[in-house]
Amino acid sequence: MVTVSGKTHVLHELKRNFRTMGFVNITGLEWVATMHDEEGTVQSNKKTLCRWDHKDDTTIAILENGEVWMRYETTAEVPKDLRNFLRRICPRGLGAETNLPENYIIDFRHILDRIRNAYSDAFGSAVPRPF
Repeated sequence: MVTVSGKTHVLHELKRNFRTMGFVNITGLEWVATMHDEEGTVQSNKKTLCRWDHKDDTTIAILENGEVWMRYETTAEVPKDLRNFLRRICPRGLGAETNLPENYIIDFRHILDRIRNAYSDAFGSAVPRPF
């Protein structure tokens, strides 16, 4: 019989809830800057672990292990139920930072692959490497 610590079980449950709330794990996916010649893979800033942020209709949450999860918002503000959920999974509050530039593109096929399997390595390693 396999035993799972309470903290690990809670984290897995929160990640399942993340997916049902429309979040996608974008850790390690390739991005391309639209304003200048630059590209890279999505990674979090280790100083902002357990934080989230909302900017330009996108909500980003960085988990304690450095995973970067993203959700597109159809409203200018984050809904109250989502804000309450983010307070639980990202207890350090606002201020999440990634290496994404101001204007960027992530191939939609790569995002669709991660919707199917949040930890797929088909288009980039899903292992977080915070900078």
